[in-house]
Amino acid sequence: MQKDYRQLIFDNPITGFAYYRAVFDDMGKPVDLVFLEMNETFEKLTGIPRKELINKSLVAAVPGIDRDTPIWDAINKEVLLGDTSNIFEYYVQALKKWYGLYIFSPEKNHYIAIFTDITEQKKSIDLLRKYEVAIEQSPASVVITDVDANIIYTNKRFTEITGYTKEEAKGQNPRILQSGEHSREYYDNLWKTLLLGKVWSGEFLNKKKNGELFWEEATITPIFNEKGKIVNYLALKEDVTKRKLAEKQLYKLSKVVEQSPNMILITNLDFEIEFVNDSFVEISGYSAKEIVGRQFKLLKLAKANEDEYKKFWKILNSGRVWSGERVDKRKNGELYWQQVFINPVFDENNRIVNYVATIQDISDRKKVEERLQELNVNLEQKVAERTSELSLTNEFLMREMINRKRNEAELKIARDEAEKSNRAKSEFISRMSHELRTPMNSILGFAQLFSMGTLTETQRKGVEHIMNSGKHLLKLINEVLDISKIESGKFSMSVEEVNVNESILEAMDLVYPLTILPQVTIQYETRNQDELFVKADKQRLVQILVNILNNAIKYNKQGGSVTITTKYEKTAEELDDNVIIGIHDTGIGIAEEDLEKLFVPFERSANLKTQVEGTGLGLSIAKELVSLLHGEIYVESQIDVGSSFYVKLPHVRYVKRKITNSEHLKASDKEVITSTGTVLYIEDNNSNIELIEQIFTVHRPNLSLIFHKSGSDVVDLILKHEPYLILLDLDLPNVHGSKIVQSLKENEQTRHIPIVVISADATSHQIRKMIRLGVNSYLTKPIDVQEFLAEIDKY
Repeated sequence: MQKDYRQLIFDNPITGFAYYRAVFDDMGKPVDLVFLEMNETFEKLTGIPRKELINKSLVAAVPGIDRDTPIWDAINKEVLLGDTSNIFEYYVQALKKWYGLYIFSPEKNHYIAIFTDITEQKKSIDLLRKYEVAIEQSPASVVITDVDANIIYTNKRFTEITGYTKEEAKGQNPRILQSGEHSREYYDNLWKTLLLGKVWSGEFLNKKKNGELFWEEATITPIFNEKGKIVNYLALKEDVTKRKLAEKQLYKLSKVVEQSPNMILITNLDFEIEFVNDSFVEISGYSAKEIVGRQFKLLKLAKANEDEYKKFWKILNSGRVWSGERVDKRKNGELYWQQVFINPVFDENNRIVNYVATIQDISDRKKVEERLQELNVNLEQKVAERTSELSLTNEFLMREMINRKRNEAELKIARDEAEKSNRAKSEFISRMSHELRTPMNSILGFAQLFSMGTLTETQRKGVEHIMNSGKHLLKLINEVLDISKIESGKFSMSVEEVNVNESILEAMDLVYPLTILPQVTIQYETRNQDELFVKADKQRLVQILVNILNNAIKYNKQGGSVTITTKYEKTAEELDDNVIIGIHDTGIGIAEEDLEKLFVPFERSANLKTQVEGTGLGLSIAKELVSLLHGEIYVESQIDVGSSFYVKLPHVRYVKRKITNSEHLKASDKEVITSTGTVLYIEDNNSNIELIEQIFTVHRPNLSLIFHKSGSDVVDLILKHEPYLILLDLDLPNVHGSKIVQSLKENEQTRHIPIVVISADATSHQIRKMIRLGVNSYLTKPIDVQEFLAEIDKY
């Protein structure tokens, strides 16, 4: 026997080893084997002493084996004649043991048998496969080289992994697999270890025949001859590419958990905490050592009160995520709100083995929600109070006007008093608008900020309710202001030649979103009348059409329709021609006795009051605007059939339209402004200050925001901090904002700084006044967050 296998096999405490010489009959058929060598494990596995076997025949030495047993077929056919190895199982009756054998011929007429005792593991197919994979069918690559590292043997797995066939690999150096990713020093250390006669273990990032990179975990063993000289090297290598990728992914995931801003904890099935991340330690105040091993109170409580927490356990046991809010206590005793998400972790048998809890500190959000609720309640109270005052004021004015008009002598006095009262009413409405817009700024502003963040479905619905209610109140405020301006004669109009077709299409675009939920279709029958023009203010004409279309959609039936028509009305004298715009719906209709109430402010038809939310001002404003345009509005309706509203306006018969070839440039999307600088905000209302501060913190963190709550010492403050932009409220405690603008524009050192007014005063005369004084822009409260951000980004 060549002793070059001694180091590999002889010292193996598990595997038996025997080296034989074949005995042939006269026909050249092997009929017996003579033991030449064996290891100690052979004696242990068979129970036969070595001295009883050396130079003895197999048939003579091992009971139960004769020249007719099937073992000779395996050896004859699979090894000698086939010039290959064979793996098989054999049961020795005399020893009452099963053996798994691997037999091959290292040289002519000689055999090597490597075997294990598989008696106890016979029923386990996996164990047999482990031995099968040891050589040819192993999932690990097996490579044997000579002393010069030239490959003399590779197994099947080597070919599968590398792409090189046995023939291609034989005679080559293993460096054909090198990828160039390892340093020269890495390979020097490998050879230093092997040349010292030691086993080297490590990993290679190698390259396949097709150029693909892969990871291998390798163990390389030097094989010695009888003189202790290295004659071969044996490499056992396993493709660990998937494991390396998994380790890399696991590392990423572990970092996500460890570095997550949310608290994360993992418990076992007894609810004992096994892991907490750094955020848990930072937020709760407990160290990992203090908290690991303790029971998670939420799960412990849910288990103790299982009947009360049926829904909780039903969600978790179904594999879904449970979420909820709770109050917990930090180590220092401080109470705080948590948003908790708990999900079960399943093993490969689909059994729950752990619970993972992800916890967010939502204390700040809870405070803002409470503040919003308070603001909403206060706003509703103010609206109710101001509406009641307005009603009483109108009633009083009507009575006064009727009493003072009883005789002609008192007519002039009555007119003067009415104008005075009207001015008082306008002033009252203006102040009401200011008082309501200020809290509306906080409500809609914070609600918009919330809608931009991550919310649960319940929270998102709540925020939508707040925004919808706020927008409704804002619409009411604007419509009350419009009515006031019209009644006071201060409503400005810009009358010009207006294309009817364009105005209708613009109004249709504005109301289209309202048609989606009720599935109402809206269509325009143009009848090729593109060239119809009227004498009107285009903005106000669109407002009239939108108000009527709004009602046509709101009070329509599910799946109903709205049709718009135009008609040219020609008089006999061909003078004073008109254009009639018809808006026809298939809605619920209006009772005849309610038709005269349609255009009265705050009056609504009896059959509409419980159907849809509205202010009762839309049609009254439309009627007043049509009157100012020297037109007429009227309606026809039938219950359960629908309504038709008609707007009649003076026609312009000859219109010269200018056609230009100017290009329409498409604006490219602007990147978020990242420049730095200081912004000064002059405001005395804490809610408004808090809103602007949060907008800057979340959306423009690179900008520095400073506050000033009065109108005094403004110039000194600006010279000290040198802001590049000033945000200014007008209604300040000790001075009106217009005075501040005047002083800044008169100062050589401050006149260049842009000023943006943010005020609840939405009257047109105030806006014009501030623009004349030199402010760059005027935003009315409540602000639109996106519009506000776009405005400050201009500077």
